[in-house]
Amino acid sequence: MQDYSIFLKKGHESLFVAQHAYDKECYNSCINRAYYSMFQVTIALLIKLGNGPKSKKIGHDWVQ
Repeated sequence: MQDYSIFLKKGHESLFVAQHAYDKECYNSCINRAYYSMFQVTIALLIKLGNGPKSKKIGHDWVQ
């Protein structure tokens, strides 16, 4: 099983960058980073709950 904390850290980093993009009025980049923040945190949650992926590839289809 993968370590969920890796994805949680990525999610927090993406959210941090999203906030900075927003502050600089770079709204497209803000939305992109905010989306990936939610995606990465969702992966972390699924792994923590014991529903980790069965392969090394983690795609949007698996998260859905």
